[in-house]
Amino acid sequence: MVTSTSLPLSIVTKSHGCGPGSVVLGGSSGNARSVSKLEATLAEKLQGPSGDTSDQEYQIALLKNEHHIAKYNMHMHMKEIGHDEHEHQCKCSEADKIHHHILEMQNHDIQLCKLDAEVFSRESIKVLKLKLKLAEIEAQKTIAAGGQALSSATPISLIITPADLPPSLNQCHL
Repeated sequence: MVTSTSLPLSIVTKSHGCGPGSVVLGGSSGNARSVSKLEATLAEKLQGPSGDTSDQEYQIALLKNEHHIAKYNMHMHMKEIGHDEHEHQCKCSEADKIHHHILEMQNHDIQLCKLDAEVFSRESIKVLKLKLKLAEIEAQKTIAAGGQALSSATPISLIITPADLPPSLNQCHL
């Protein structure tokens, strides 16, 4: 099985007392014993497999398997993100449709209220005109009935003449 050292290594190529390719501990003045030990380890690694090919093949297979698992997990994660984005878009479009429907309903309610107000206005004008005609008819009856004053039939304050009506009511026809 191949092991690696956790000590930082550096290759010295300057001629400061060490030859090119010498290995020393990074930053330390170096102990001759540890330097030679590291050189031996490095030379062993550079020479290639030392008979543990089955361990190396096993490690290679493990690394390939980990790589495959990582790719599969990434694929599934991307697929999940795509699904979540699609679901979000569906929810947004559904919310937009609901909002649009609510706005349409509110606009229809406003139009209905306007129409109701207009109809009520027209009906109230008709009612006022009918009351005016009724008052005129009753006034004519009382005058024709013997010249009695209007006091017995209708009080003067309730008699409405066309001059008493606002101009908008005088323009409307029955």
